[in-house]
Amino acid sequence: TVRKTMISVILATDMKVHFDMVSQLQALAGKATNPEDEKSFDFVQRVLVHAADLSNPVLPTHRARDWAYRAVLEFHTQAEQEKSEGLPFAPFMEPHP
Repeated sequence: TVRKTMISVILATDMKVHFDMVSQLQALAGKATNPEDEKSFDFVQRVLVHAADLSNPVLPTHRARDWAYRAVLEFHTQAEQEKSEGLPFAPFMEPHP
């Protein structure tokens, strides 16, 4: 399902899975994979989103700074909305960028 896929790829952005993913990817290097195999397809989706999540530091400095600012602003906006609704929020998300 779409929901299951979204949850899976979002969880793949957690750095605690980084080295396991790298090891799995290295094990696949040079091997043919079947795009019809659901397990392989799911892994490729998770790897692509994980790589995209890590890609900001390799952008040109002005672009990386712009994207980093947008991410921090999004965190701040989320914390402000959570506070206004009386919900708990992560303290690192509160300061304004």
